[in-house]
Amino acid sequence: MNTKAIMSAGTASHVGKSWTARKRKQLPAGGMEAISVKALLLLCTLAGMLYPADAHRIVSTAPSITETLFALGLGDRVVGVTNYCHYPPAADTKPRIGTYLQPDIETIVALHPDLVVVEHMPNRLPQELDRLHIREIVVDHISIGDVFRSNDVIGQAAGVPEAAQKQNHEL
Repeated sequence: MNTKAIMSAGTASHVGKSWTARKRKQLPAGGMEAISVKALLLLCTLAGMLYPADAHRIVSTAPSITETLFALGLGDRVVGVTNYCHYPPAADTKPRIGTYLQPDIETIVALHPDLVVVEHMPNRLPQELDRLHIREIVVDHISIGDVFRSNDVIGQAAGVPEAAQKQNHEL
Protein backbone atom coordinates (compact mmCIF):
# COMPACT_ATOMS: atom_id res chain seq x y z
CA MET A 1 0.00 0.00 0.00
CA ASN A 2 2.85 2.39 0.75
CA THR A 3 4.25 1.62 -2.68
CA LYS A 4 1.02 2.75 -4.39
CA ALA A 5 0.96 5.99 -2.36
CA ILE A 6 4.57 6.72 -3.31
CA MET A 7 3.92 5.90 -6.98
CA SER A 8 0.79 8.05 -7.02
CA ALA A 9 2.63 10.94 -5.43
CA GLY A 10 5.43 10.57 -7.96
CA THR A 11 2.97 10.42 -10.86
CA ALA A 12 1.05 13.44 -9.62
CA SER A 13 4.28 15.38 -9.24
CA HIS A 14 5.36 14.39 -12.75
CA VAL A 15 1.95 15.19 -14.22
CA GLY A 16 1.98 18.60 -12.54
CA LYS A 17 5.36 19.43 -14.05
CA SER A 18 4.30 18.26 -17.51
CA TRP A 19 1.12 20.30 -17.36
CA THR A 20 3.06 23.44 -16.40
CA ALA A 21 5.56 22.84 -19.18
CA ARG A 22 2.75 22.32 -21.72
CA LYS A 23 0.97 25.51 -20.60
CA ARG A 24 4.15 27.54 -21.03
CA LYS A 25 4.56 26.23 -24.55
CA GLN A 26 0.95 27.14 -25.37
CA LEU A 27 1.24 30.84 -24.51
CA PRO A 28 0.73 33.07 -27.54
CA ALA A 29 3.60 34.96 -29.08
CA GLY A 30 4.60 37.69 -26.67
CA GLY A 31 3.45 35.55 -23.73
CA MET A 32 3.09 37.64 -20.60
CA GLU A 33 3.72 40.85 -22.54
CA ALA A 34 0.53 40.28 -24.57
CA ILE A 35 -1.44 39.62 -21.40
CA SER A 36 0.05 42.73 -19.75
CA VAL A 37 -0.94 44.91 -22.72
CA LYS A 38 -4.50 43.59 -22.52
CA ALA A 39 -4.60 44.28 -18.78
CA LEU A 40 -3.28 47.80 -19.37
CA LEU A 41 -5.93 48.46 -22.02
CA LEU A 42 -8.64 47.23 -19.65
CA LEU A 43 -7.36 49.52 -16.88
CA CYS A 44 -7.32 52.50 -19.25
CA THR A 45 -10.90 51.75 -20.30
CA LEU A 46 -12.02 51.54 -16.68
CA ALA A 47 -10.18 54.76 -15.84
CA GLY A 48 -12.05 56.48 -18.67
CA MET A 49 -15.35 55.42 -17.10
CA LEU A 50 -14.29 56.57 -13.64
CA TYR A 51 -12.76 59.82 -14.82
CA PRO A 52 -14.64 60.76 -17.99
CA ALA A 53 -13.45 63.32 -20.45
CA ASP A 54 -14.05 67.02 -19.98
CA ALA A 55 -17.65 68.11 -19.54
CA HIS A 56 -19.10 69.88 -22.57
CA ARG A 57 -22.79 70.14 -21.55
CA ILE A 58 -23.02 71.49 -18.01
CA VAL A 59 -26.13 72.23 -15.94
CA SER A 60 -25.92 74.60 -12.97
CA THR A 61 -28.34 74.22 -10.07
CA ALA A 62 -27.55 77.43 -8.18
CA PRO A 63 -26.77 81.07 -9.00
CA SER A 64 -23.36 80.87 -7.29
CA ILE A 65 -22.46 77.83 -9.41
CA THR A 66 -23.51 79.63 -12.58
CA GLU A 67 -21.28 82.57 -11.68
CA THR A 68 -18.41 80.17 -10.98
CA LEU A 69 -18.86 78.39 -14.32
CA PHE A 70 -18.81 81.68 -16.23
CA ALA A 71 -15.83 82.94 -14.21
CA LEU A 72 -13.92 79.78 -15.20
CA GLY A 73 -14.63 80.51 -18.87
CA LEU A 74 -17.19 77.73 -19.20
CA GLY A 75 -20.20 79.87 -20.15
CA ASP A 76 -20.38 78.38 -23.64
CA ARG A 77 -20.68 74.89 -22.11
CA VAL A 78 -23.54 75.80 -19.76
CA VAL A 79 -26.78 74.34 -21.16
CA GLY A 80 -29.10 74.95 -18.19
CA VAL A 81 -29.43 77.21 -15.15
CA THR A 82 -31.99 77.88 -12.40
CA ASN A 83 -34.79 80.43 -12.62
CA TYR A 84 -32.75 82.69 -10.32
CA CYS A 85 -29.54 82.75 -12.39
CA HIS A 86 -29.29 86.25 -13.88
CA TYR A 87 -25.57 86.98 -13.60
CA PRO A 88 -23.61 87.29 -15.72
CA PRO A 89 -26.12 88.63 -18.27
CA ALA A 90 -25.33 85.72 -20.63
CA ALA A 91 -26.90 83.39 -18.04
CA ASP A 92 -30.29 84.94 -18.83
CA THR A 93 -30.14 83.37 -22.30
CA LYS A 94 -29.77 79.79 -20.99
CA PRO A 95 -32.64 77.30 -20.62
CA ARG A 96 -34.22 77.15 -17.13
CA ILE A 97 -34.23 73.97 -15.05
CA GLY A 98 -36.50 75.12 -12.21
CA THR A 99 -35.65 76.62 -8.87
CA TYR A 100 -32.70 76.16 -6.59
CA LEU A 101 -34.73 74.11 -4.09
CA GLN A 102 -36.91 72.33 -6.67
CA PRO A 103 -34.97 71.63 -9.85
CA ASP A 104 -36.97 69.81 -12.52
CA ILE A 105 -35.22 66.49 -13.17
CA GLU A 106 -37.12 65.95 -16.45
CA THR A 107 -35.92 69.28 -17.79
CA ILE A 108 -32.36 68.47 -16.74
CA VAL A 109 -32.50 65.07 -18.48
CA ALA A 110 -33.91 66.68 -21.65
CA LEU A 111 -30.82 68.92 -21.83
CA HIS A 112 -28.56 65.84 -22.14
CA PRO A 113 -25.89 67.11 -19.73
CA ASP A 114 -22.63 65.29 -19.24
CA LEU A 115 -22.18 67.11 -15.92
CA VAL A 116 -24.59 68.62 -13.41
CA VAL A 117 -23.08 70.81 -10.71
CA VAL A 118 -25.18 70.65 -7.56
CA GLU A 119 -24.82 72.80 -4.48
CA HIS A 120 -25.07 70.76 -1.31
CA MET A 121 -28.71 71.16 -0.27
CA PRO A 122 -31.50 69.18 1.32
CA ASN A 123 -33.02 67.61 -1.78
CA ARG A 124 -32.61 64.30 -3.55
CA LEU A 125 -31.20 65.65 -6.81
CA PRO A 126 -27.77 63.94 -6.53
CA GLN A 127 -29.44 60.57 -5.85
CA GLU A 128 -31.84 61.04 -8.78
CA LEU A 129 -28.98 61.94 -11.11
CA ASP A 130 -27.02 58.87 -9.95
CA ARG A 131 -30.04 56.68 -10.57
CA LEU A 132 -30.27 58.07 -14.10
CA HIS A 133 -26.50 57.67 -14.64
CA ILE A 134 -25.96 61.39 -15.07
CA ARG A 135 -22.62 62.57 -13.76
CA GLU A 136 -22.84 65.15 -10.99
CA ILE A 137 -20.56 66.87 -8.56
CA VAL A 138 -21.71 68.39 -5.29
CA VAL A 139 -20.09 71.59 -4.04
CA ASP A 140 -20.56 73.93 -1.08
CA HIS A 141 -20.42 77.72 -1.12
CA ILE A 142 -20.83 78.44 2.59
CA SER A 143 -17.31 79.66 3.40
CA ILE A 144 -14.50 81.18 1.35
CA GLY A 145 -12.66 77.87 1.73
CA ASP A 146 -15.66 76.13 0.17
CA VAL A 147 -15.51 78.53 -2.78
CA PHE A 148 -11.84 77.71 -3.39
CA ARG A 149 -12.54 73.97 -3.16
CA SER A 150 -15.56 74.17 -5.46
CA ASN A 151 -13.51 76.10 -8.04
CA ASP A 152 -10.97 73.26 -7.98
CA VAL A 153 -13.61 70.51 -8.19
CA ILE A 154 -15.51 72.20 -11.02
CA GLY A 155 -12.27 73.00 -12.84
CA GLN A 156 -11.15 69.36 -12.65
CA ALA A 157 -14.54 68.00 -13.75
CA ALA A 158 -14.73 70.39 -16.71
CA GLY A 159 -11.11 69.91 -17.72
CA VAL A 160 -9.96 73.44 -16.88
CA PRO A 161 -7.90 73.03 -13.69
CA GLU A 162 -5.57 75.89 -14.69
CA ALA A 163 -8.50 78.30 -14.93
CA ALA A 164 -9.64 77.22 -11.45
CA GLN A 165 -6.17 77.80 -10.03
CA LYS A 166 -6.03 81.23 -11.68
CA GLN A 167 -9.49 82.12 -10.32
CA ASN A 168 -8.48 81.03 -6.81
CA HIS A 169 -5.30 83.09 -7.02
CA GLU A 170 -7.25 86.17 -8.13
CA LEU A 171 -9.70 85.80 -5.23
